[in-house]
Amino acid sequence: MAEIPPPLPKVVPKRAVVIGAGVAGLAASIRLARLGLQVTLLEKNSSTGGKLAEYQEKGYRFDIGPSLFTLPHLVDALFELCGEEPARYFRYMELPDMCHYFYPGGQRVVTCRDRGTLDERLAQALGEPPGRTKAFLSHSEMLWRLTAELFIFGDFRRWPYLRRAMAQIALADLMRVGFFSTLDKVTRRFFTTQEARQLFNRYATYNGSDPYRAPGTLAVIPHAEYGFGAWLPEGGMVAIPRSLEGLARRQGVRILTGTEARKVEKLNGLWRVETALETFESEILVCAVDVTTFFTRIFPQPAWRRKLIRQERSTSAFVFNWGIRGLHPQLGVHNIFFSSDYATEFQSLQLQQMPEDPTVYVFISSKALRSDAPEGCENWFVMVNAPAGFPSDVGKTEAIKEKILKKLNRQIGFNISGQIEVEYVLTPSFLGSRDGSYDGALYGAASNSPWSAFLRMPNQSRRFPGLFFCGGTVHPGGGIPLCLSSAKLMSDAVARYLA
Repeated sequence: MAEIPPPLPKVVPKRAVVIGAGVAGLAASIRLARLGLQVTLLEKNSSTGGKLAEYQEKGYRFDIGPSLFTLPHLVDALFELCGEEPARYFRYMELPDMCHYFYPGGQRVVTCRDRGTLDERLAQALGEPPGRTKAFLSHSEMLWRLTAELFIFGDFRRWPYLRRAMAQIALADLMRVGFFSTLDKVTRRFFTTQEARQLFNRYATYNGSDPYRAPGTLAVIPHAEYGFGAWLPEGGMVAIPRSLEGLARRQGVRILTGTEARKVEKLNGLWRVETALETFESEILVCAVDVTTFFTRIFPQPAWRRKLIRQERSTSAFVFNWGIRGLHPQLGVHNIFFSSDYATEFQSLQLQQMPEDPTVYVFISSKALRSDAPEGCENWFVMVNAPAGFPSDVGKTEAIKEKILKKLNRQIGFNISGQIEVEYVLTPSFLGSRDGSYDGALYGAASNSPWSAFLRMPNQSRRFPGLFFCGGTVHPGGGIPLCLSSAKLMSDAVARYLA
């Protein structure tokens, strides 16, 4: 069913400025335009998309940001909101195999959406008793049913959302949500093997968190993948912001790339946003960039900055984009090479150290999109988690690369380094500079506390009237689906503010 637009406010100001043209900023600008505002979208980089970017060299194309696409209907909803047919502008395919998992002990598992088949695969490959996987995924679905409306698609700070959600949750179910447990303790309740627990503990990393400290409520994340499927857009992940940019322009949004917001202030009831060439005034200002960066560099507020930087940062990453000669049929689009000691890996990250044996993620879009690599070749996006703010000098980067190559060579069984003909490296410091992520943290604050959700910046400022927030560092959190949700929650708040 197409989304019904919120009612237009009684008095509509002429202008809104959105800072940051990532997926949240693009979605926000579209929704604000639908409210009748004249929207200007400012982006410091040369193109829109934020973390959803690409790199091309010698016939290879790499998505150098988020690589897993779930809940595609949230993108479709934006086109439907504007009365357009989504498939005319944005198409995507479901991946039959979600992820290929490789363990140090030699076990291999290919996950899929069908619960029965997945249960059988984990039983055969890992020795997990039949029925355990299905039971865990049912638990994940239950968490989604109980919490999604309140914590993902709603605002628990607003009484109407809270009242409606609490009326639907039985006390017995509330005790099972896992606020005061950890994700690892939840997976231990369901699985007997270390390998199965490791597979589902991994979902804490979807928002840069630690499964041994993050609350058990994060067991909801697998349902976003196994309940709704894993997808890949035609044209790669950058097709998401490109299609939304086109939609925003058709809605009359003025998009200015290469235009950095250098200073924000409020004068005479209007927000003033200064750039190198022009100053913009508006009644509505939307921060769609890292909120800590916003309150540190763009709109300095020492009290807010101190509050935000006290929160633990999510992880950052080292990414090696490799153009690989040869085809490797044992690999899929998404691949995980696990460490031998997952708990020790996260202990190292907590201590601001790189793990000796890091888990390695390999994304190969050319498995599904053949034009992303030359004939007979593959494009490998290779990523390991790193502490936010980790030094990115050449020596440390090369040492991390060598660890990754040794691990892949050992677990795959051949010399990867001899097949690399293109390399493009992303470090925590580069990611921080490109995306404006404070300390290079990919998701802002980590979710390693039961109070993490309550500490995230809400979508509307109470201290500064007319200031609103969306994106991965504010409510409801990081990742493409949550960024899209934050844009909707923000625009709903703007509609109430203007009514």
